[in-house]
Amino acid sequence: MGAVFDPKTYESTLRIANLHRLEVLTHKLQAPKWPADVFGPIDQAKAAAGEKIFNDTCRGCHQNGLYPMIVAGTDPLRANSFGRPVGGVPFPAMVKPVLDGLKARAFSDDGISAADQAAMDAKQVVWRATGQYLARPLTGVWATAPYLHNGSVPTLWHLLHPAQRPAKFIVGNREYDPAKLGYATDGNGWTFDTSQPGNSNIGHAGDTYGAKLTEDQKDALLEYLKTI
Repeated sequence: MGAVFDPKTYESTLRIANLHRLEVLTHKLQAPKWPADVFGPIDQAKAAAGEKIFNDTCRGCHQNGLYPMIVAGTDPLRANSFGRPVGGVPFPAMVKPVLDGLKARAFSDDGISAADQAAMDAKQVVWRATGQYLARPLTGVWATAPYLHNGSVPTLWHLLHPAQRPAKFIVGNREYDPAKLGYATDGNGWTFDTSQPGNSNIGHAGDTYGAKLTEDQKDALLEYLKTI
């Protein structure tokens, strides 16, 4: 006698397979290529000069490393807020049972068995307050404006020119600026105000971060960033 078809088991198995497929696909995603037909060709000679500047100035930090806020000097609110106690209990410890409960409810609602949960879930989940920020690899960075962890700097050009970062700018504009590498900051949209708590555009400035490069060097660096 054949096995009895169980629609709930079938649906659960199919969902797990689809989740696995999606996870595999995320590892195959490629960064967008600079659309030369729209924004103009890359100056390869300038980009080659910029690559050396990138290797000397940027690449070492941007390797998925965590850095103390004092190093980059950026707005500390997000990093600090995750570590503040709630009712005398550190926030990571306070939030853990809440998030564990939400995850368990999601598994339950989808009819996923305990054995399948163990296969799908992380082996160990640790919620912690690092007090630091992640410096991720910069692949496709030209297409990821605005910049810094809080999105307080509209373009890569402004990132390299700290004194000229706008105090307020429009977000939501779909018009891309291929010279400054970021979205246009005027027109209609929502106004990002850097004077609001957590929105400061300070930091990531000085010799370490390329702010004191010559204009020709900055232009070369921006040209290279179009290629990665």
